[in-house]
Amino acid sequence: MRVDFSVRRFPVTPELATKCGVPFSCVVQPFATPEDQGDLEEVASVNDVARCASCFSYVNCYSAFSPVGWTCSICGKANSFRTYARSRYQLPPKELALLPEVSCHAYEAAVGEPVPIAAGPNGFSGPAPVYVALVDLGAGAPGGGPEFVELVRSALEAALEALPPAALFGLITFSDKLALHDLRADAPTSRVVPLSGPHQLPVPLAEVMPLAALLAPVGAFKGRIADTLEGLMADPGCVSAPAPAAAPGSVEPMSRAADGTGGGGGAATQQQPLGPPRCRALGPALLAVLDYLRGLQQPPFVAAGARGSEGGTAGAQAIAELLPDASSPLHLMLFLSGPADLGPGRVVKPPKRATPASAGTVSVEGAAAVAQKLRELDLEEQAEQARAFLGGSAYARDTLSFYEGAAVAAASLGACVDVFAVSPGLVGLPTLEAVCNSTGGAMFLYPSADESALPQDVYRRLSGARASAGLLRVRTSHGFRPARFYGRLFPDRKYDNLHHVVACDASDTFVRALMATLVAALTNVHFNDHSDDH
Repeated sequence: MRVDFSVRRFPVTPELATKCGVPFSCVVQPFATPEDQGDLEEVASVNDVARCASCFSYVNCYSAFSPVGWTCSICGKANSFRTYARSRYQLPPKELALLPEVSCHAYEAAVGEPVPIAAGPNGFSGPAPVYVALVDLGAGAPGGGPEFVELVRSALEAALEALPPAALFGLITFSDKLALHDLRADAPTSRVVPLSGPHQLPVPLAEVMPLAALLAPVGAFKGRIADTLEGLMADPGCVSAPAPAAAPGSVEPMSRAADGTGGGGGAATQQQPLGPPRCRALGPALLAVLDYLRGLQQPPFVAAGARGSEGGTAGAQAIAELLPDASSPLHLMLFLSGPADLGPGRVVKPPKRATPASAGTVSVEGAAAVAQKLRELDLEEQAEQARAFLGGSAYARDTLSFYEGAAVAAASLGACVDVFAVSPGLVGLPTLEAVCNSTGGAMFLYPSADESALPQDVYRRLSGARASAGLLRVRTSHGFRPARFYGRLFPDRKYDNLHHVVACDASDTFVRALMATLVAALTNVHFNDHSDDH
């Protein structure tokens, strides 16, 4: 982790800082190597680094040392060396100055030992990383079809090459139904749950297939997963929503008049759906899967008793209590070929115009004219909707709120959500922006399957270094106080200036703005030079 500041010097008084208009911020890059630490042969354990008994800050290069203790540079309190720290800090001055926390302006320390993942013939135990692919197989979108399915299959095969042997992989497909695929079975097997009815699923997914059965270890089942991907991607079929009642989360089917022949004054009309059936229930599928994945917070996906701090101060123990038991890191990959058009969270809403009706006998010419009129109205409606999307006025507030709620649910699980969309038309990615931003995920859009680098991007995304379930806390001296923050951070509800990091990689940077206070002008005028040393 690298810590840097936006300026080397800062005005000594708040008034002067206001007149200068110079922002003072702390910039944190989790995956960057500290500039002055270099490549150390041994990284200290965080439990061995002394902490202040008053403000819980760690000892640093600005701390003053004595033979029996040290003075905190943040709060000014004098601390005596505790038993566990005496052998590390009661050294001659020259040897003490060589310690990384004393000699470096920014240094890294190991939080704890890696939690082992036990795997055997009866299963696994421990926080193995989990990767779940949620694949859109809905029809009626320009980006869908066999080409999209083949492209996703290639991307999933690339994902298997990027994942470590201990990783757990699961495959879920959806249209107006949701299919859970058993990747361990000798023959392709899936269990299907309808999504086009009422808002709630008829049965929880955990009762349809246990989560431990959905997730297959890549190392043990890699060959079988690759062999069965061919048949598992077949959609059981996309049907339109139930006709009579407009249940919550469903879409009323539209119909149009077709060619009819009649005799004796009777009217011969046939009701057919207007356009392709609406069968992309992204919202219900996403919520159902997130609820399903809550099982990762229970054994065997959790290493109980992994948290805590051996030794150290009471402050270290208090912070350790904030860390949950080591659980399985979760990466959810969402593959889309078009916009959501069914159920809560739908982007494309059904037309509300009435279908022209014909009374009496309708000639072939008359029926053809009616059909032509409907096609013109349908094309005009699609063009009008496209203009609204491009202008940013088509996304309803309830749709945006729906995915904002889904983002909170995903972040609470510690899930990183990536969205991969293949479509030359509209997909509704702005509605999913909150889901990616809130979870440390990324968003990819490809105009067509032929011009897509989806397999390469998936491999690059999964093979890179990543971290999850992190904590970031910024402490300052009395002369400053933390203010605004920038980046994918979430403030803790209980502790001030403590932020949670759902997931991050080498591209993530966090910024915390620091504000000078009146105390700086009265008691800490030396702060004008402090940032020269960071």
